[in-house]
Amino acid sequence: MNAALAAMHQDLVEPAPDLLADTLAGLSRTPKQLLSKYFYDARGSQLFEQITHQPEYYLTRVERALLDARLDDIGALIGAGALLLMATIVLLLEAAVAGLVAYGLSWPVAILIIAALTLLGGTGLVWVGFNRLSMARLAPSKTLDQLQKDSTIANMR
Repeated sequence: MNAALAAMHQDLVEPAPDLLADTLAGLSRTPKQLLSKYFYDARGSQLFEQITHQPEYYLTRVERALLDARLDDIGALIGAGALLLMATIVLLLEAAVAGLVAYGLSWPVAILIIAALTLLGGTGLVWVGFNRLSMARLAPSKTLDQLQKDSTIANMR
């Protein structure tokens, strides 16, 4: 077995002595983190370190930090909004079925009518959404030149 293969085999058999301590410390932090050195071999760690020091990597770090700082708020808003919306839709659909039953239709027929109308309405919303989608709205709001200027200014700080 050559030396490189033997070293890789040794790393797989015997974990780094500080792996447990580093893992416990990282998972005890807020936000939780694990050191990248445990995800790469020596060469991979060197490459990763070089990548993170490139000017192009700056915006990714800042965006990630901003998202991480507000992740709980974003998740709570999305979850609460989705829950309220789903509950409201279910109540409205049940009320529509009950209204058709009160009008004299049988329960299964009323459910089928409301299901068909819901399907048609959903299909219409998807159709409108696709027709309003344009490539201009998908274009980035900042040019590469502006991003480079922002990166330069941020590195001066």
